[in-house]
Amino acid sequence: MYYEDSNMDRTLNVTGQITRTQGTAALYRYRVRGMIKKAVNEGFVADLHNVNSIDLAKWLIEHKSNYCAATYRQYRSALIFWINESNSPNGKYAIDLLNAENHVANLKRGLSNRTSAKKSKQLSDKDCHEIICWLKNNPTRYSLALTIFLRIGASVGLRPCEWKTARVTRLEDGSAVLQVINAKATNGRGNGKVRTLLLRDLPLWMVDLIDKFISIIRKLDDKGKWDNFYNGCRKTLYLASRKLWPNRKRYPTLYSMRHQFCADAKSAGLSRIEVAALMGHASDDTAKLHYGKKRVGRGSCAVSPSDKDIERLAEKCDFVAIELIYT
Repeated sequence: MYYEDSNMDRTLNVTGQITRTQGTAALYRYRVRGMIKKAVNEGFVADLHNVNSIDLAKWLIEHKSNYCAATYRQYRSALIFWINESNSPNGKYAIDLLNAENHVANLKRGLSNRTSAKKSKQLSDKDCHEIICWLKNNPTRYSLALTIFLRIGASVGLRPCEWKTARVTRLEDGSAVLQVINAKATNGRGNGKVRTLLLRDLPLWMVDLIDKFISIIRKLDDKGKWDNFYNGCRKTLYLASRKLWPNRKRYPTLYSMRHQFCADAKSAGLSRIEVAALMGHASDDTAKLHYGKKRVGRGSCAVSPSDKDIERLAEKCDFVAIELIYT
């Protein structure tokens, strides 16, 4: 039941170790281009086309307090990647500066005016119903696709980008499983390359809808249209939520369905190991610290993790615990 996928190509470091996906590398480059533009506008960098990596590192460090811890780590990683990839002059010194400013424990974590702070970590049945009704009354090119996304997304908890690598397969007993290539399986961040979700308790109509949705997405991806499809659904949800609730502080995104799935699993009484296995996390702490809270869960979860995923994660967590005790 294990499969390969050409869309999950990885980049390698000098030792041949897998470090990141090509999609992550592209995102890092995009983020650094944005940093450069801002640094030029603010006078930290003199030339848009001849960037001194030390100046850019100093710009990021100067703006460190503007970000929450997770965002700063991403920007820092993006900049270090760009410095190494571009063989930037004074790159080693610039990376040393960034490493010296790597402490993020005291960075703000509360609500801010930044976009990431406005994303909701839940999607209630009521909100989902209101969005679907709005889409029905205000049809756009992506209304139907987004409606399907909303109906199935919180049932299996995939990252949006993982849909294009997912597969529904049938077991000998007739039950269905969903196999997903973990989007964050590099550098030990995920629980193996592939995770398996058992769909035995999902209604048959839901399993069929998931299967058909995946087939459509794979065809779009084969034609190079996945990004357009994803952005179309994302922007349509953005428009609908702001039309419905113009005064809210937090709005649902496509990722909110993954948060809701996690909250549902917690409220259904699943163990931390089981929740982590369903989410594809390398640690059972990740869902506890960063995902939807048990109190907003709906008390049921119709999918379950495979025994293999649970065993692999339990073994990994045991090794981490031993390391913490003896180091």
